[in-house]
Amino acid sequence: MANKFRPQPTPDPIEASPALLPDEPTPVDPPKADATETVAEENVVKKPRRRLINRVLGADVLGNRFVVRQIPVVLLVMFYLLLMVSHRYRVERLMRDKIETTEHIELLRQKRIQMQKRLQERTKISQIADDLVDRGVGITAGPPYEIKK
Repeated sequence: MANKFRPQPTPDPIEASPALLPDEPTPVDPPKADATETVAEENVVKKPRRRLINRVLGADVLGNRFVVRQIPVVLLVMFYLLLMVSHRYRVERLMRDKIETTEHIELLRQKRIQMQKRLQERTKISQIADDLVDRGVGITAGPPYEIKK
């Protein structure tokens, strides 16, 4: 089974041509005499790179079959990234709320402790007796009784 992701190799045109007859001369590359020819060769080497840059900037790459097949995967990854970022913001908000609630609870505990101290101070028997003396009511020596009018 052929690999559908790799293109099949194309035959070389020189190898596909009929064999050269022995009396025909073999082809030879012409000698390089000018510096202009080397510059032309450098341009030939850079041309595929320029073509690739032009294809990327011109969005021709998006029409490539491989890229089109990967679009669902890219969309899925983008969805998961969006989900991850939104989850992070939600967790940060919950952490801030938790810290605020903890601080509020600590403040309420401090208030409760202060109120308990004041209540204990006011309910001491000596404090109650001093308050009664200040108001003109003394402590009776005997048991309580009902005052009749």
